[in-house]
Amino acid sequence: MKRVIGLSLATVVATTAAQAGEIYGRLTERSRPIAEGTTVKATCPGFSAEVRTDRFGFYRLFIAPVGACDVVVTAGNQSSARFGIRSQRGSVRYDFELDRRTSPPRLVRR
Repeated sequence: MKRVIGLSLATVVATTAAQAGEIYGRLTERSRPIAEGTTVKATCPGFSAEVRTDRFGFYRLFIAPVGACDVVVTAGNQSSARFGIRSQRGSVRYDFELDRRTSPPRLVRR
């Protein structure tokens, strides 16, 4: 009985992991790593995830659904910059340059 439950649980976890996606990349501003702790949030229909960048500007988000999502970057108390993406099964790299010289700030994919 324990073996059947363990096998069933492993199957559910493997199935969920196979349907999940990962979005990762690097954020820069004026070709330099963005400040450590900058917030990166992915919002998809019925799901959102948020992380902070490391000192090199890298981030990594695990996204459950597959489809259209928005990535929103908030640096300090500044306005947010938004970029529409498409999450997929597996890993997708999105490197962005934050341009605060425009109003509102914008993200440019690199």
